[in-house]
Amino acid sequence: MEGVDQQIYHCIESTLSPDPNLRSKGERTLRSLESQQGFSSLLLHLISLHSIPIHIRQAASVYLKNSVKRNWESNELISNQDKSQLKSNLITIMLQCPSIVRKQLSEMLSIIAEQEFPQSWPDLLPELTSKLNQTLNALQKQSDSVVWETLQGLLYTLQSLFDRYRYKFRSDELFTEIKYSLELIQVPLTQCFGLVSEIALHSKYSSEVVSFVFDVLESCVTIFHSLCWQDLPEYFEDHMNQWMNAFLSFLSFENAQIEGSIDDLEPSCVDKLHAVILEVCDLYERKYEEEFRPYLQNIISACWSLLVKRGSAPKYDLIATRGIAFLTTVSKSPDFGLFQDVAILQQICEKIVIPNVELRDEDEELFEDNPLEYIRRDMEGSDAESRRRSAVELVKGLLIKFEEPVTKTFSAYVNSMLTQYASNPSVNWKSKDSAVYIVTALGWKSGTQTSGATETSRLVDIVDFFKSQIAPELISASSNSIPFPVLIADAIRFTTLFRNQIPTELLLQVVNCCQTLLACPIVVIHSYAAICIERLLTVKDQVTEGVTQRYVLRFGQVQLLPILPSLLASLFALIAPGKPENEYVMRCVLRVIVTSQTSIAPQLS
Repeated sequence: MEGVDQQIYHCIESTLSPDPNLRSKGERTLRSLESQQGFSSLLLHLISLHSIPIHIRQAASVYLKNSVKRNWESNELISNQDKSQLKSNLITIMLQCPSIVRKQLSEMLSIIAEQEFPQSWPDLLPELTSKLNQTLNALQKQSDSVVWETLQGLLYTLQSLFDRYRYKFRSDELFTEIKYSLELIQVPLTQCFGLVSEIALHSKYSSEVVSFVFDVLESCVTIFHSLCWQDLPEYFEDHMNQWMNAFLSFLSFENAQIEGSIDDLEPSCVDKLHAVILEVCDLYERKYEEEFRPYLQNIISACWSLLVKRGSAPKYDLIATRGIAFLTTVSKSPDFGLFQDVAILQQICEKIVIPNVELRDEDEELFEDNPLEYIRRDMEGSDAESRRRSAVELVKGLLIKFEEPVTKTFSAYVNSMLTQYASNPSVNWKSKDSAVYIVTALGWKSGTQTSGATETSRLVDIVDFFKSQIAPELISASSNSIPFPVLIADAIRFTTLFRNQIPTELLLQVVNCCQTLLACPIVVIHSYAAICIERLLTVKDQVTEGVTQRYVLRFGQVQLLPILPSLLASLFALIAPGKPENEYVMRCVLRVIVTSQTSIAPQLS
């Protein structure tokens, strides 16, 4: 393979070319070289050379990672000799590379480890552990960026290696591997976390290493999380005090210079550390509540303070969702009694739920600029980690044990928000938006997005709220004049979710309102209207005939026939040539055709 180094270099360079022909040629040539003996080692050697431009090294590392992912299981494409050389050299080279290259090599290592570790790669973890101990010794003597970068690389690699323990099915083989890993890593990991925690909390460090310090802490906590995912290791149980006390210290840690501006779009390194700590606390409360109980009260207080101090800025979203998820877990656990005081419930509503349910400027922008993503999050539930969804889940969690006091407390805030809206709708329309979301959480006991609410709270009169707050919004809305589009979307969403509870006599009125809104140019509104009609046409009631029972459509062929021509015209107008694709409108069209049965023929002709 004489000259192949140069050939590989030019091929990698070609894959970055803006010329598609040159790029395609480079990719084809690399593919043809993959099966040649020594290809992976030569590519890794190229990546290791500091004289090579960083963008070439990064592209080469991405290509090598993908090549390993495609071909590792095949001895024909990557020989055993090449595999052995790659495993022997990978860690040393990886730790000498810049972070953007190291990240790719670390991910490649985890791909190989998935197939090889520990049986066919017994040296992997001992080598990583040995280098970790060496680096910790060096850190105690000198705290420069080179040592920190090495430590960061090692921990990121260990993080990638152990991450799979979170999604593996429980088995004897898995627990044998975890036990093997723990025997090697639990002591140095705890020592590393203790040493770096001491530095972060009590030492002065230069601005050039501050991000390394908190990145290392984040990786330590993430690794700890993965190792505890399946079961609570005995060593970590014995040293829980060391970990939990540090968690408490960091949850109250503040440093304005490190945390940056509130206007930053991305969370700071401290924010990320807070988030992973809260995630571990959530795991411990779910699975190891007895061992975790001595620390729970203080952790809740620290979490509470953190959530209240952090505002609604997007950079704090991760902290908000993880913190609220932790409180939700507590509300469903045997420790739910910590929330039973009415004063605490009022504080939760006022300080935690309402601020995180409120519509933000970012949500309004999404509504206007990316309507399909807004629909996926709001209607389809893809916003599993949004502030709103987390706050709603907290309300539902509290309702399990404290239905009456929670409903009474939150209803008072709902009434206050509706009064604010009524006093000045143009200024306070967001108050009604929040009220509708909270009532949805209070009223919903069971159901799915597909079937709607199948059981509602006896303490919340869904029909009365629909008649007094939802129906007026739908009736007053016209396709050309909608002062508060989000409120109309809220009204349609509420109707869709609680469609099973809407009385039969109101269904035609609702369908007519939605049909009118199909002509609205706002994508979210006419899409929601189509979704609502489609779902209403699936609602069935149980009918008893003699000794038999059957289910009939509440709004079926007979009820649909009078409005069928105009409804089809409105729907087809939305999918006419030149109109953007809309899957929700298409589903509605199909549902109308299925429901109308033979009645559709005259309309189509």
